[in-house]
Amino acid sequence: SLGLGENNIGNRGVQSLASALAQQNSTLQELYLVKNRAINDSSVDTLVQMLRRNQTINRLWMDDCRLTSKGKE
Repeated sequence: SLGLGENNIGNRGVQSLASALAQQNSTLQELYLVKNRAINDSSVDTLVQMLRRNQTINRLWMDDCRLTSKGKE
């Protein structure tokens, strides 16, 4: 697992992280991005694409980020 909660990660950081995990991860199963209030709906598509390419991550935690109800769908 990789715990990155409360690290002031924003949408740009999510893009970088997702890019790396989509191409180079073969072991990470859980990703915790909780309480990163700079993450909003614009990161959702990036994370969805990463999860489609990454076959090992099976849990993504994003509690207390700035996602709207639409972004949470």
